[in-house]
Amino acid sequence: MGVSRPARAKLSNRGKPKRVHPAPPTADLAQASRAAIYERSPYHCRGNKGEPPKVRARPASICPRRWTDEEATNALRAAIGRGNVSEVWEDGFPRHVWHRDGDVLYEARHTKGPAGSFHAYPIEEFQAPRGQLK
Repeated sequence: MGVSRPARAKLSNRGKPKRVHPAPPTADLAQASRAAIYERSPYHCRGNKGEPPKVRARPASICPRRWTDEEATNALRAAIGRGNVSEVWEDGFPRHVWHRDGDVLYEARHTKGPAGSFHAYPIEEFQAPRGQLK
């Protein structure tokens, strides 16, 4: 008797395009931008001592370390302040935030860790959210 492969869980949001919030409340943006902080993802970024990113079942793009953590936090806060946020919010923070640096589009994701923590990664143009980035 052979071992059968486990059934894959259905992902309800797979393939759903993300959208930029058309008119996020100014007060919410101000509060979120003051408290947001960038934290490196161990799956996308090298560790502080240069150790390689952790391996996971689904591949993750590797973050370029052109920015310091402080510069990434400043870019995150500026993008939130401009309103480049998703329509979906969690714990007072947008689930996704987008920032363009030259030709590179970055997406930051609110983590399940402390409220206000985000990790970020570059995305391709076809992954860009619907709506107008500011």
